[in-house]
Amino acid sequence: MHKIIEQFFLTIKQGLVNNEDIVIKNCFSLKRPKPPTSGNCDKHKLAMANHKKATCCDKKQGIKAYSKCKSFGNLRREIQKCGNCKVVKQKSVKSIKLPPKVQFRISEEFRQSLINTGAKGKK
Repeated sequence: MHKIIEQFFLTIKQGLVNNEDIVIKNCFSLKRPKPPTSGNCDKHKLAMANHKKATCCDKKQGIKAYSKCKSFGNLRREIQKCGNCKVVKQKSVKSIKLPPKVQFRISEEFRQSLINTGAKGKK
């Protein structure tokens, strides 16, 4: 049993080192917070900033307005094809150091089962 547990924790550790999220369904999850990356070249950063100020779509509606905006759609397609943006994104992803913190979240179902089990054990 000891070797199984040791292997389990080694697998979890390796997954976290590889920046993978560990989820045990209906029990808990271990995740590293993902640092923000900026993946656009200077030209497209400026174009995105200008679009945020433009009056082509109602920015108060949030993503709904952006999804229907033709100029934003064209800008996104242009960014996807841009070789400079791809290079910037690759450099930013490689240069990011993963934070040493890990988020541990217990699922609500598992929490309730622990509480119910604890209550039964106290009787």
